[in-house]
Amino acid sequence: MATLYKTDGTQIEVKPSNGTDFQLAELYELLGCSMIEVVRMKRGLIMIVDEEGKLSRKQANPEATKIAHGFESIFSNDFIVGTALVCREEELK
Repeated sequence: MATLYKTDGTQIEVKPSNGTDFQLAELYELLGCSMIEVVRMKRGLIMIVDEEGKLSRKQANPEATKIAHGFESIFSNDFIVGTALVCREEELK
């Protein structure tokens, strides 16, 4: 099970529609984007975000940023924007 973190603080548990792994079209729809970026975390987890989120001036995502900082996956002065999906590595192929 994966968790979708929205910029308003909402967290939604989601599953891949095929039951095993998220497909690109599905990720584009969940994140509201056309290009994804994978942020590697620890313990087999990844965060999937909008690759162009900062360019399109999407809203900052405080909860996703806190998680990424907690895993030391982004620099201390960096931040996550837009909706973010945290899932296991094997859920993205």
